[in-house]
Amino acid sequence: MKCEICITLLAGLIATTPASAVDGVIEINQASAIAGGVTSADTPGFPVTLVAGASYRLTSDLAVNANDVEAIVDAPLDTLYSGLGTISLDLNGFSIRCKAYHGSRGETSGCDNPTRNGIAIQYVPNVTITNGGVTGFYFGINIETSGARIERIHAWNNTGFGISVQQGGTITNSVVESNAGGIFGNDALITDNVVKSNSSDGISTGVRSLVIHNFVSTNGGAGLSLGTTTGYRENTIAENNPNVAGGVNLGNNLCSIVLCP
Repeated sequence: MKCEICITLLAGLIATTPASAVDGVIEINQASAIAGGVTSADTPGFPVTLVAGASYRLTSDLAVNANDVEAIVDAPLDTLYSGLGTISLDLNGFSIRCKAYHGSRGETSGCDNPTRNGIAIQYVPNVTITNGGVTGFYFGINIETSGARIERIHAWNNTGFGISVQQGGTITNSVVESNAGGIFGNDALITDNVVKSNSSDGISTGVRSLVIHNFVSTNGGAGLSLGTTTGYRENTIAENNPNVAGGVNLGNNLCSIVLCP
């Protein structure tokens, strides 16, 4: 009987203890997020706080309650938490979602508050986020630091932007649909994405960006709403309102069935 109790306790401990895989990547799942201690800066519950100088990988979906602030954030770069290097986060095919979101009815409750984002990076530069989904928040992914790399993300049904990169980086090979706004970038390369059915603009930029090889359709606002120092080329842009506003046409853009003027 005592051995059986020991085994049960050990199994519970293993299930809730954040694990590092054999390749050194720190694994995150729903149980470890609730338990806390994923990193030295992480407290129990959401958000999960990541520190620089490590790679992370989801091993389950993360389901956030409406009264939680955010799902994943980074720790301030101070002497306790900074370490060296940056953050790499592999969603590993899983999704980060707000449990209050009801996809069939298009409703949100709580997680659409402007302070509640799926992934919010404020301090660590050169962050990489890949291979998964974010839904039911305000911004799906909001990067306020420079040098971000966002790849193979599905961002849908967020009430702000699906993906926002504010100080430079790349957004590529992603599907961004049915948000309020699709993609926003400053100093950004935005390439090879599908951006559709967002209620406002599909792809928006501020300054010094390049928008290339994207499919942008059926957005309620402009397909491309671009700053004066943004160039765009080789995009397919159809059934938006209007298809293009601003930017510099660098050629070979298809607007519905004709080349863009």
